[in-house]
This record gives sequence, C-alpha cells and structure tokens, in this order.
Amino acid sequence: MKRYLISEHVLVLAIALFGFFLLLFRLDNPYLWIDELFTADYIRNDYSYLFALDRPDERHPPGHYVLLKTWVGIVGDDRIGLRSMSAAMAVACIPLLYALAKHRLDARTALVAAFFLAAFPGFIHYGREARMYAQLFVLLMIAILFFFRLFDRFSISTTWERALQSLGFALALAGTFTHTTPRRFISSALLRP
Repeated sequence: MKRYLISEHVLVLAIALFGFFLLLFRLDNPYLWIDELFTADYIRNDYSYLFALDRPDERHPPGHYVLLKTWVGIVGDDRIGLRSMSAAMAVACIPLLYALAKHRLDARTALVAAFFLAAFPGFIHYGREARMYAQLFVLLMIAILFFFRLFDRFSISTTWERALQSLGFALALAGTFTHTTPRRFISSALLRP
C-alpha cells in the first residue's frame, strides 16, 4: 500500500513537471497579445489606482493586477516575468485537479485527468498568458477542493472544519476579485428560488 502511494505521488509530480515544461516552452515569445500588452501597461499604475472602483479602463476586479504588480516587482517586468506568475499558477492546477478527481472518483481517473489537463493546448495557451485566467482557475480549484472535503461529512462539528469552510469561502471570494465570472455564478446561485 505504501509503495503504491509513493509511485502515485511520483506520477503526479511527473505529470506536473511535464505540464511545467510545456508551459515554459516559448514563454519568452517576443510577441505579446493585445490583452497582455494591456496588462503590462495597466500594472504600471500605482496600487491606489488599481484598487479604485471607478476605473474607466478596466472592468475586471483588481486582484490579478495587484498580485502581478507585486510579482513583477520581484522577478522583473519583461515578457517572462509577466507570464511566469500565470505559468506557476497553471502548474499548481495540475496536482489540484488530481486531488479533486481522486476525491470524487479514483486515483487512476485522477491521473488521467491531470495528464489531459497538463497536455491540453487551451490550458497551455491560457495558462501562460499574462492575464488572470490561471489565477482564477487555481483559486477556484482550491475553493472547490475545500468545499468537497467539508460537505462530504454530514455536519460541521469541529472548529477545525469551520475554519476550513471559512478558508474555502475566502478563496472563492478571492476568485471574485480576479475575474468577473465568479461574481456571476455567486449572484445567480443566490438569486435562485
């Protein structure tokens, strides 16, 4: 049993490394997409502007821009610096999808799902784009993982479980400050009879 768990984790690590190398391939592509150019220009503003609610030039919440501005302050604002945060978050999605699928299905299916995600061209494309897609994906996957683990039990009885539920909710809420999509899902769920 222990031997199987070790090999399973090694496979997940190998799939994540495979995805990592696919995401890094041509990360320094000399051409930035128009959205990436907008992001690069937008994060040159100061933090107070990014947090302003009356920004006329952007409809997305400030979460991604604030984090990316901090990130490029550390790693640099060249093409690789702009795209590397998204690539790092996309790599984190691979073991998270494995954990989600294993929790709901089985280890073999979870490994296949993680591999398909790592090799999926759309995931590779948007996972390394200097936009908020990978950040939104990783935050929502973490939130879903916490919710799955909590709601499998019949009741939340311990302080630890309540803390996990709060953390899951906080991550889902953080997702709403990254992109407009989660706000639409949350508001539509609240408006249902």
